[in-house]
Amino acid sequence: MTQAVTLYCGARQQFALSARLQQAIRLLQMSSERFEQEVQQALVSNPFLRDTRLDDDLAEPSDEPTSAAMPADIDVLTPMLTTYDGASRDWDHDDRPMTTLPGDNRSLHQDDRADDGDDAVQRLSRAAGLREHLRDQALASALPVRIHLALEMLIDSIDDDGYLRDDTALLAASLSDELGLKPALSRAELDTAHHALRGFEPAGVGARDLVDCLCLQIDASDAPLPRRELARRLLCDGLDLLLRRDFVQLRQRFDRSRVDLLAAYDLIRRLDPKPGERYSIPSAQIVTPDVIVQIEQGHPQVRCNPALQAHAALDRRMSELYQRARRGGDGVPQLARQLQEARWLLRNIEQRFVTIRRVADAIVDRQPMFFIDGDVALMPLTLKDISESLGLHESTVSRATANKYMQTPRGIVHFKHFFQRPLVQHDGGIRSAASVRALMQSLIDREDANAPLSDVSLAAVLGQRGVKVARRTIAKYRTMMRVLPADLRRQKS
Repeated sequence: MTQAVTLYCGARQQFALSARLQQAIRLLQMSSERFEQEVQQALVSNPFLRDTRLDDDLAEPSDEPTSAAMPADIDVLTPMLTTYDGASRDWDHDDRPMTTLPGDNRSLHQDDRADDGDDAVQRLSRAAGLREHLRDQALASALPVRIHLALEMLIDSIDDDGYLRDDTALLAASLSDELGLKPALSRAELDTAHHALRGFEPAGVGARDLVDCLCLQIDASDAPLPRRELARRLLCDGLDLLLRRDFVQLRQRFDRSRVDLLAAYDLIRRLDPKPGERYSIPSAQIVTPDVIVQIEQGHPQVRCNPALQAHAALDRRMSELYQRARRGGDGVPQLARQLQEARWLLRNIEQRFVTIRRVADAIVDRQPMFFIDGDVALMPLTLKDISESLGLHESTVSRATANKYMQTPRGIVHFKHFFQRPLVQHDGGIRSAASVRALMQSLIDREDANAPLSDVSLAAVLGQRGVKVARRTIAKYRTMMRVLPADLRRQKS
């Protein structure tokens, strides 16, 4: 057996996000509470930032020269340096890209983790959402950079139940355009990322439909192999009979004993049709609205919440002192990095408020009657509608609406509430699903307690009002509204 050493020369492309772009993306998708914590942390750790709330005089800065009162010795600045780990050295100058995978920096995609010194009770009180749980598993996966980007895109597209219902090809094209990926994400890369996602916990996440979700859970179960195989066959080829519990026809179709069928049926009954729902349990929290909408002269007007206005500014005295020291040859690279980070942060903070305000204005322009009549006046609206009107990518609009709230005359409303899918009527008209549910709720609130409206009756009454909705759709909406069936709502004398 012979061994040989060979040289290979080639060129390859590697995608990297600059540190400033990572920070801009991270700030935009933060909630107001998390954003406030981020700014406060920067004020504490960066000597070039000052808190304007602590200023004695917020007017024009003094005309007196600061150089006379402050020495130019760089030793004055040295005690103010913040200790950083080795990873922070990637931020040496403005346009240097991050050569590591963007997902390796968790702050790009999710809130920063607590320091080791944090109180254990505080760490336990943080509810990890489904997407954060999936991102933790993605970070532990040894996958190529482009596969990680595709995986992040799929995780962002997972709904609260754990299903992947969006068209991944369209999402991949949008992501490739936004980040400038060349070549664009291929179908094979998407399939590889999707396969990795389907192997994450909880079992069943990333499925396309109910049968696919249950089959993934069956494969991950510790039941005997013959029972798992029979359960998969029942779901794929005998679902109609299984729903009717027609075991006579099931025995004839699959040629298995009743005991085997009951064992497989029991396995299926123990599965979770919504594996992501356990991570979506709402927790009590204080919500601070990002924008405030008031009715003025019959029209809704938007303004930013003054309580959330940025209170960070560049400390010009420190900046001047450093510049003097740098001209004297006493510049410290770490201080140069901190000064650049301070400038990045202030620019990205301003851009965050501008983007959120633009998106809020566009939403109010599209849904003006909601602020007067409520949900019944909501019209169909998609992220694409807003992105096209503002000239932004859909992913940017999605980040600008994530974890954002609007204070309205109808109460505090999540930005996402204004995005309603269209419900096409038989006559060609279009209504939003939320408006139909609002009509249903008004009918149920006024119904006779001794003779409540059934799903068929609700569909008939709505039809008389020009809203044609199928009975099964009424039943689905009633379940979403947490309203009991008519038999259980009836008061028994």
